[in-house]
Parts: sequence; structure tokens; C-alpha cells
Amino acid sequence: MLGKVSFCIPLFLSILPCLGASVTVITHGFQFGNNYPDWIDTMASNVALRAGRNTSVYRMEIQWPSIARSPSVQIFKLESGLPSSAFTTNAEIVVKVFWHTVAGFTDPANSTDVASLVVPYLTRAIDLGNGTTVRAFAKLPIHLIGHSRGGGVVSEIARLLGEQGVWVDHLTTLDPHPLTDADCVFFGAICPAARDTAVVVLNNLNNVIFADNYYQNVAICPSP
Repeated sequence: MLGKVSFCIPLFLSILPCLGASVTVITHGFQFGNNYPDWIDTMASNVALRAGRNTSVYRMEIQWPSIARSPSVQIFKLESGLPSSAFTTNAEIVVKVFWHTVAGFTDPANSTDVASLVVPYLTRAIDLGNGTTVRAFAKLPIHLIGHSRGGGVVSEIARLLGEQGVWVDHLTTLDPHPLTDADCVFFGAICPAARDTAVVVLNNLNNVIFADNYYQNVAICPSP
């Protein structure tokens, strides 16, 4: 069920990619009241800590400005570490994808919309300003991690990368669940027409080398 997994995530789960040079993309799913998913920061910090000093940590924020007709990437910045380049000894990269402001019941954005906005930031060189440009992250091994509706987001990212001939080394889903009509009925919410069309497909993506799924089998978070 969507509600039971959106606020309970094991913060101790820090998934470590292959050390050397790789990109780890982490994203969340449905957010009650568009609340900020602070577990993303915790997981990203732990991955970066284990990856080594000066790991590049980037922050992406997808929002829907009131005057716009669709969501867009409003923020993409280097949050910590050094820009990935040929001059750094640590080529590990972590990308945090936040879309919580459009991840509620009444928001018309869906997981496919989010995935299509993320992919260009993986396949193209990025200008960070001040004369700093980083090469396309997709040139490195990629690990995609998504929770709840984010499972559909990362699956769709993997599919779109495959259309461009890009391999995904590792696809991880955490309690994947799309936003469906049944969820809206259960919570008595008025949902927009834009349901999640991207589904979690672990076996049918020919460009994914390894995929794993972790799911919760208790109704509520256990007491500490």
C-alpha cells in the first residue's frame, strides 16, 4: 500500500556502488503533503562517505512553477565534494533527485515526467557555471535507486537510457509502488488525470546488468 511505505524507510540502508568511478542516482516516491524526504540526504551522505573523500554530490530539484505548463528542473548544483573531472582522484558521483513538491496526490506530474527530466542530466555534459563543465555522467557505471513511486522513476530512467544505448549497471527498487486509482480511493483523495504510467520492470530491460528489489512486509514502522 502506498501510504505505509512513503514515510518508513530504513535509513541504515546505504547501498555501495563499485568503487573507482561510478554514478549513484537516488530518488524518493510519494510524499504526503509534499513533505521533504530527508532520508535522501542521509543515504547520499552515507554513500559518499563510503565512496571516499571529495566524492561529488549533486542536488537536482524538479518543481512546477505556478506560471509553467509542465514541471522542470529548477535546481541542479554541486552540493559537496569536487566537480567530477580528470583532475580529481575520486571519480565517484552521487546525484540526489528531489521532486517532492510535485509528488503528492493532487499534483499532475507523474513518474514518467520526472524520469524524462532526469535523463538529459545523465547523458549530456553539464555546465555548472564559472567555467566549470562536467562530462556526461552516463559515461560511467550507473546505479539507480528509487523508493515507492521512485521505483517507477528509476525504471523509466533505465528504459530511456537504453534507447540511447546506455547500459545501467545496477537498478535498485525500494518498496516500489505507482500512484494508482486504488490509492486515491483508499485515501479519499482527488487525484489528477496524470497517474503513474511508468511501472517497475526488473526483468525486461535489456540494458540493465543487475537489478534487485527490497520490500516491506509489515503494515507500519516498528517501534524503536
